[in-house]
Amino acid sequence: MEEQSDQDTLIRSMDSQLITLYAERELLLNEVGVCDAAELIALIKSMEAQLADLYADRENAIIIDGNRITISGPKKIFVRKSK
Repeated sequence: MEEQSDQDTLIRSMDSQLITLYAERELLLNEVGVCDAAELIALIKSMEAQLADLYADRENAIIIDGNRITISGPKKIFVRKSK
């Protein structure tokens, strides 16, 4: 009888884990459009590369507060709007 109880406990545990796994996959799919681990890793790496590019662009840029800009030479300029 105890063996049956152990099997029932194991089945309930596995069932609970499976439900949790599918709920997590559904959450990932709904929130980021991806639920596959490899796709999620690729998405994160792509975002890291884009962020590194953005930081590199900002290092080579001049940020000017105001409404008059004079540009000399090839530079990228980010203009911050007044709040």
